[in-house]
Amino acid sequence: MDMVALGNQKNIFYFTGYLTRRIFLPTYLLVPKNGDPILITGRDDKEEASKTFGGEIVEYINYDLSLRMRPYPDSAVETLQKILGKRLENFSQIGIEEWGLDVSFYRTLARMSPKASFHDISHDIILMRMRKDPDELEAIKKAEELNDFTYQAAKNSAKAGVSEVEVYAAAYSQLIKKVGGYIYFYGDLVSGDRCINIGGPPTQRILNDGETLILDSWVVWKNYWSDTCRTFIIGGRANPAQLKVYEVLKEALKAGEEKLRPGITGAEVYQAVYRVIDKNGYGRFFPHHAGHGLGLEAWEPPYFIPGDTHKLVDGAVVTLEPGVYFPEIGGIRLENNYLVKKDNVEQLNHFPLEP
Repeated sequence: MDMVALGNQKNIFYFTGYLTRRIFLPTYLLVPKNGDPILITGRDDKEEASKTFGGEIVEYINYDLSLRMRPYPDSAVETLQKILGKRLENFSQIGIEEWGLDVSFYRTLARMSPKASFHDISHDIILMRMRKDPDELEAIKKAEELNDFTYQAAKNSAKAGVSEVEVYAAAYSQLIKKVGGYIYFYGDLVSGDRCINIGGPPTQRILNDGETLILDSWVVWKNYWSDTCRTFIIGGRANPAQLKVYEVLKEALKAGEEKLRPGITGAEVYQAVYRVIDKNGYGRFFPHHAGHGLGLEAWEPPYFIPGDTHKLVDGAVVTLEPGVYFPEIGGIRLENNYLVKKDNVEQLNHFPLEP
């Protein structure tokens, strides 16, 4: 390629270390084969971008009382035309991130590069992100540590007579106190008969002794995700049917862990988890995926579903999340996060699995 062009904010962050905190700020990254990369972003973010990006920064006016309050992509496109001029007219091969570029930006590139053919590189970049670098792993491990913390706070508050919202509020308030400010924390928090629906946001539903509470918790640290799940029994006394499902799901986790090696497909991991659940008679009560990759986004390749052909790589971070749901038990899901290594696997979260 003579050049690649990116518009997805997470992918721009991946390559530059810069991610705008503004709600509306079209940003694009051009990486030519020869010469410095070019970042097109709003004037008010130029200083922030320059802290981590060492290429050429082209700015446009993103906020001005006499001119503009909210920038749309046309602001960046106009700047692209003015600044780059004829620098692209002799390019013959350009890679574009079709999943992240505005049509107006693409059309402008096409007009400025009349000799070029364009190739979508969106999927290539997603696969590139599968192998995590040391700084990415550092952020993920911090997210996992904080995720573990939320479970203890949630478990302490999950008692009969308390609402789902109160459990969520208790966990979140303790989390933001711990980190000293805002941090993204959300996920599934359902209890009792709501567990049959697998997930959903917390409601005013009141918890009752003996029923399950599924907390699928997402904590994001420096843009990197953790995604784990624990199921608690309100009152702490699981019935025999619930205890049996817990043991089956632990066995399914172990079977999945043993498959987490470079070269294994998402489908193979799914089958390892599903076989354990099915042989114990619960196959029809396991209606969803068995896990997925994660990193800058909550769901990334590989996907642990029957038809996935993506192969694991050394350095990938993934989840395993077997679950079983039917009226007699409510619903139970257990989820851990792992770092895939050449010869083994490292579990990244450590809150106990027990109800």
